[in-house]
Amino acid sequence: MIAKLGSQEDIVTMEELLVALNVVALERLDTELFKLLGSLPDWFPDIYPNVISESKEVNLEGVSPFLDNFLIDAEDFWKHTKSGHLKSGLWIETNNVGKEYYLEAVALFLEKEQKKVLLIEFSRISYEEKHYLIQTGREISLKYYQLSKEIQKKEILLHCIIHDLNTPLNSMKGALSLISLEELSNEAKELVTIGLNQADKQAKLIREVLDVFAAEVASLNNFSSNINKAPNLLLCLQEVIESLQPAFALKQVNLEIFPNIQNKKNYLVVGEYSRLTRIFSNLLENALRYSPKNSTVTVTLELEDDFVNVNVDDQGVGIASDMVGHLFQKFYQIGKYRGKIGLGLYFCRMMIEQWGGTIGYLPLNQGGSRFWFKLPKPTSEN
Repeated sequence: MIAKLGSQEDIVTMEELLVALNVVALERLDTELFKLLGSLPDWFPDIYPNVISESKEVNLEGVSPFLDNFLIDAEDFWKHTKSGHLKSGLWIETNNVGKEYYLEAVALFLEKEQKKVLLIEFSRISYEEKHYLIQTGREISLKYYQLSKEIQKKEILLHCIIHDLNTPLNSMKGALSLISLEELSNEAKELVTIGLNQADKQAKLIREVLDVFAAEVASLNNFSSNINKAPNLLLCLQEVIESLQPAFALKQVNLEIFPNIQNKKNYLVVGEYSRLTRIFSNLLENALRYSPKNSTVTVTLELEDDFVNVNVDDQGVGIASDMVGHLFQKFYQIGKYRGKIGLGLYFCRMMIEQWGGTIGYLPLNQGGSRFWFKLPKPTSEN
């Protein structure tokens, strides 16, 4: 009905209907000046007194911050759009005695008459409906809180179990290391080596779970935006590349920093050094895992306004589109590497977002994957 107001005669015949529906119809004359079409519902002067002149002109300038903002969007709509409508969404106005009114505005352009029309509607929400909505919201909030507590209890239990597994594992590693010092046959040495390697892998998984748990529960607020304490992203990257070079060489995959990176530039970011190295390790190990022989993994650092951008590009097969939306979720595992615990990318996202940055994934046009993140530069010197 509202979107099909026609000629002036149509508007006059619909006057009673508009009043019954608690709708005020206004025709735009100037930026803040409107002309009243039809009659005025009782609620309008109760909220906006003294805005209507004897000639039925309505001045809406400064009567409501919300309405002022919507009129900016409406002006743009009337200027560039010749069909459809623009809605403000619900907002609340309060009269001089504290009574609340739920309102919604709609901007229309009547193409046939070349008229710009503003409709303001009063939504009658009863006390019972309002009370029901508030009560329902409280119940949902309480259920969410209870569910969060249950999840936290289970994660604490998981943490305790994982932590307790570490003690016998260290004993096993110690025993195997002592056995390796004895005079053993080649077959026995091979078995001991296998045992030590598997123990190291298990220890790494345990550390990963404990690190993520600590990051979630303790919130890890031990970082600073102080420029004098900020970590250097390039130094972190160089340290990780040095430690991973043997693994890349073994798989015959090249690992390089994009040549344009200059050591003299300021790559300081908000964050914490040890966890930044962990983030780089996770992303580069993932890139290595999916990189074919004789391919290249390239890391790029770029300065952009108040952020430092990082790209990690590989030349692998890429990631299926149906998996992309789950990459940074907890315990999510990809493709043939489902033996991994699935916390690496989750840890990266959690840390980077806590430091005020963002992280994501993009497929490369030439094939392969790009994992990227950006972190803010430190600004405080206090």
